[in-house]
Amino acid sequence: MAEEVRRVLLVDDDEDEFIVTRDLFAEMGPSYELSWAKTYDEGLRLLSLCEADAYMFDYHLGARTGIELLREAKGVGCRSPILILTGAGDRNVDLEAMQAGAADFLDKGQLTAALLERSLRYAIERRKAEQKLADTNEQIRALQEAEKQLHAAVRTRDEFLSIAAHELKTPLTPLVLLLAQLQRGLRGSTEMLTLVDTARRQTSRLADLIAGLIDVTTLNEHAFALNRERFDLADLARRVAERFHPQAESARCEVVIEAAGEIPGNWDRFRIEQVIANLLSNAFKYGRGKPVEMRISHTDDGVRLSVRDHGIGIAKENVSRIFGRFERAVSSRHYGGLGLGLYVASEIVEAHGGCILVQSEPGCGSVFTVLLPRDEQPRDQAACVHH
Repeated sequence: MAEEVRRVLLVDDDEDEFIVTRDLFAEMGPSYELSWAKTYDEGLRLLSLCEADAYMFDYHLGARTGIELLREAKGVGCRSPILILTGAGDRNVDLEAMQAGAADFLDKGQLTAALLERSLRYAIERRKAEQKLADTNEQIRALQEAEKQLHAAVRTRDEFLSIAAHELKTPLTPLVLLLAQLQRGLRGSTEMLTLVDTARRQTSRLADLIAGLIDVTTLNEHAFALNRERFDLADLARRVAERFHPQAESARCEVVIEAAGEIPGNWDRFRIEQVIANLLSNAFKYGRGKPVEMRISHTDDGVRLSVRDHGIGIAKENVSRIFGRFERAVSSRHYGGLGLGLYVASEIVEAHGGCILVQSEPGCGSVFTVLLPRDEQPRDQAACVHH
């Protein structure tokens, strides 16, 4: 591969000095190519083209100085390194040169080919490193701006979903009540009762989907607050199971609850109810026709609530992703829903300082275990690994 040639422009109004510099470049070899501007104005014109990899300005340029040209170089957007050359009696200008932005300050009386080559090489490489850093910083700023725009888009999306979900829920609630009244008034018509029952089930399913959308937009970025109160987890579990009796009957799932007496704790009642409801719904969906067992008990540092089904189970490779938003371990074609139930449950439990564990094998059902601290204390999340 051919060696890179570095182009250098010398601005010096003394032709003899140019010849001396040219000879130094000849000693430096073919890696450097020297061009010459013999006046201040010609140097400024060539500077505006920004074609050289480095520049060398003599300090004395007629009525002007190399420091002035250096400042003008910055003004025309030239970012290549600039070296200032002075005679033996001009060493007092080195501080001025550096303050103006010179890459180096060289005494022409002591200049050698080796010293000049090293100074140019260091200046050029340093400038490349600075440019690479600047490009990296610019890329970081661009990524940060893209991330900011992405977050704004996500917020806009969630706002839309939240508004749309609430607007859809408003007419659904009275519709469910009207269908229930209609079902009670059609006790003598089996065919109509079947149609109304189908309509009720589909309406309830739609209501569940809308509730899921509301949950996921509320939980996004942990924007929800916990309203803690002291209550009995075992009693709440029984109440939720009783409320889900129609769904359990429809899925032909007998619900068995075991609790070691009262299980008190300081949690958000509404949110923990959501967790239990989502786990039961999940068990009914994937364990149809088989019993569902819920157990609540004390642990050394908190409480445990587990929901076991005897359904299709989960393949090992899918366990790690079922708690993600809109994720499921099976095809949505055969099992409805948005894939939000476990995500919502996990977010709520983690907000309480707890975690959810899962044990499952294909064809042998699944056990989802919720571990919660009794009070508002952060739990060791390292001990809570989905497996």
